[in-house]
Amino acid sequence: MGVYEATTTGLTKIEPIPFNTEREMMDFVVDNIGVLFPGLENVKNEMSEKNHRFDTVAYDHNQNTFVVIEYKNKETKNVFTQAMAYLNTMRDNQSDLILAHKDKPNDYKYDWKASYSIIIAPSFDKFTKGAATGRDDMELYTIKKYGNRIVMVEWAGGDHKRPDPPAAITREQPTGQQNTVGTPLAAIQYQKGMKCEGWLTRNGERKTKVDSWVGLLVVVMNEVNPQKPIKRGVRWLVNHTPQHDNGKKFYAPKQLSNGMWLETGSKGPPYILKICNGFPVAKELGLELH
Repeated sequence: MGVYEATTTGLTKIEPIPFNTEREMMDFVVDNIGVLFPGLENVKNEMSEKNHRFDTVAYDHNQNTFVVIEYKNKETKNVFTQAMAYLNTMRDNQSDLILAHKDKPNDYKYDWKASYSIIIAPSFDKFTKGAATGRDDMELYTIKKYGNRIVMVEWAGGDHKRPDPPAAITREQPTGQQNTVGTPLAAIQYQKGMKCEGWLTRNGERKTKVDSWVGLLVVVMNEVNPQKPIKRGVRWLVNHTPQHDNGKKFYAPKQLSNGMWLETGSKGPPYILKICNGFPVAKELGLELH
């Protein structure tokens, strides 16, 4: 698929340029993981296990399982074998994954049989595509950068079924600016002193005014519309009543539109963004800051 720029004289094809390093590629994917792969939450980068180093370990909220993501900045023939070795190692070291995923209690029930691997590279050879065919625990995606603004991610192989595949998703790279119009929640990178003021939108239409980070959390949770209590760690994030299991009342309760109670106390902007992007609905929301 080509990418073209419309000019006064017609269409000009834009040629892709490589990422400078695999780390640059990883940083882009991790910063935008909830947009590129709805339902995924970053758990840990460069995680070492049994003489292996996983580039990224993520948690799939849709399937209650872990995902290992491998990045390559060039076409590599042994990447499939490497990804499978990492996946098997991850499955054999469940306790370390549970400890790394701090948002869930230690006794949370994960679906380890559903764990899978994602490989992201500029291109794949025939061997890698063929090896991934028929594998329900593998996804291949090409990633191409066009200038400093556009990155395109496309499905390239593997038979793991994703509920909402990110075929041909194009997103602007984060620029580090504090206020960006129309920024998806998963693409917002918090910087010290950054304010949350603007509109939370859906499908490009203005929806709800937001004037604080706590206000953002309340609005997103109203969009999620939880019907059951939700825990973060050992305490409730959302509950039928504004209190925890130990009887302590919520420090700063807010009642949602459906009558459930939300705990907003002691939650800074980075944590609020992490909570918001832990729900698939966040991929449909854009925050217009002004």
